[in-house]
Amino acid sequence: MKAGLFLSIVLIVGICCGPVYAAGEEGKITLDQRMIRLEIMLEERFKAIDQRFEAIDQRFEAIDQRFEAVNQRIDDMKSSVNQRFDDLRFWLQTIIGVLALILGGMAAQWILMWRRLVKVEAVQEEHQKVHVKEEESNRLVELIRLVGRLEKRMDRMEEQQLPVAV
Repeated sequence: MKAGLFLSIVLIVGICCGPVYAAGEEGKITLDQRMIRLEIMLEERFKAIDQRFEAIDQRFEAIDQRFEAVNQRIDDMKSSVNQRFDDLRFWLQTIIGVLALILGGMAAQWILMWRRLVKVEAVQEEHQKVHVKEEESNRLVELIRLVGRLEKRMDRMEEQQLPVAV
């Protein structure tokens, strides 16, 4: 590409400046000398441009290395943050699991206590019924005894009483 550009510049200069120098005097620089000077000057400029491009390439390489270093730091920080989130997720899952176990155990214990309470209340009601029945039966037995005593007293009183004439 450089050679093609160089040749096209030389041809343009030759076509534009050729007729002027061809008609020139003998003391003046010939067209071939002028072309050689232009060629040397263009080569020097191309070398300077190439050096500038090389310097720019070196700068870009340095910038690329900086970007790579920054990318590496970002990747390291990203993996560190990911590890922290993984640790946090593990501990949260552990805490939630422990709390679920505790709440489940408490609910089961409440259910068991409620069942026992219901059984105790049923037994207590049954005991109260039996106790009431025992009291009633004790009262009945006592009443039967009283009735028996009263009958005995009435029999005695009847025996002690004189026959009534009717």
